[in-house]
Amino acid sequence: MSEPREIEFKLECERSDIVTIQAHPLVREASEQGATDLGSTYFDTAEQRLREARLGLRLRRIGERYVQTLKAEGDSLFRRPERAQEVP
Repeated sequence: MSEPREIEFKLECERSDIVTIQAHPLVREASEQGATDLGSTYFDTAEQRLREARLGLRLRRIGERYVQTLKAEGDSLFRRPERAQEVP
């Protein structure tokens, strides 16, 4: 049996739009099917230096835990080298 695979659905929106997005029928259906609700924030410098270097820095909330991840460009959208570390 294969490992579960994470599929990210990324939206750029205003904080005030989050409630509307969460109420959308497709998002509610995914939640009812056991999808995990994660909170993620992506960071970069004001000059977009991480983006220029083809890196992504994310801080993710998983329940009461926080995991910081640095992602590099990979050979496809679904296969990217990354390094994750739990942080306080």
